[in-house]
Amino acid sequence: VWALGRRGGAAPAPFLARRRGLQWSVLDMTAFGAGELLDADFSADGCGWIVGRNGDGSGLLVRYDGSTLHKEVLDRADGVPRRVAALSCGDVWIGGASVIRYAEGHREEIEFGRDAAINGLAACPGGDVLLVGERVAAEPGMDGRRVGFAFRVRGGAATALPVALPFVVDDWRLADVGCDAGGAWAVGAAAARFTVDGPAEPRALALRLGDSGWQYRGWAHR
Repeated sequence: VWALGRRGGAAPAPFLARRRGLQWSVLDMTAFGAGELLDADFSADGCGWIVGRNGDGSGLLVRYDGSTLHKEVLDRADGVPRRVAALSCGDVWIGGASVIRYAEGHREEIEFGRDAAINGLAACPGGDVLLVGERVAAEPGMDGRRVGFAFRVRGGAATALPVALPFVVDDWRLADVGCDAGGAWAVGAAAARFTVDGPAEPRALALRLGDSGWQYRGWAHR
């Protein structure tokens, strides 16, 4: 189990800790200066990839080889990555306003339109990468509302995945995604409208990926 974030203070510093058995151990990140960590993922070959932001607001990409943290070069044009999916020690996807892949020195980028934000990114068994997020709607009559989106990346190409919602919504978003050998799930939130003149009501979303796209599976409030 890993925990990440930042230490408070006048100059917040990146924080990274690992739990083994019943003990937490904090990794030394003083060499990285000010900043914060936002997400981490670990590949099957034992490497960890961590993203965040530096104290000057630029993006941060860190590789952990099992014993040492290495600060990798990240171009300012890449922005600040908030999500990461690790495929191997030399192959990683990072997500912010777009998704960018660094693989053995090669860089490729996939963009998803105006004001897009990648909120969830996951590397799945078999090599697919799933991503979810939100964007400002550009469609006529949408009045700048935020809408969710989901894509599957396979062979370097991104394919949109339909999202089936059981109610009419105003704004809605997808917040995170995960997958393993048992399948894939995504979570999010929507402002649901059940009557024409009634108020929009907040609804949590739990979605399961099937052959026809993301299907609503409900969410019980207790």
